[in-house]
Amino acid sequence: MEASDIHIDCEFEYKTLFRMRLDRIVRDINQLSEHHHKAVVARIKIMVGLDISEKRMQQDGKLMFDIGE
Repeated sequence: MEASDIHIDCEFEYKTLFRMRLDRIVRDINQLSEHHHKAVVARIKIMVGLDISEKRMQQDGKLMFDIGE
């Protein structure tokens, strides 16, 4: 999708929203139940090289990959 940013927002009590910045507009892409939130966030942090124990401050990282052909 050539997103410039991915936002993972967990400000809701029962769900986590995934948003991507596409063409300068942040768009909702998917949502995840509270049950899976911690595992997905930890995996992304590991892939990007961020501190998985840091939960109170924003972190910035970069990850690029191709999906499919």
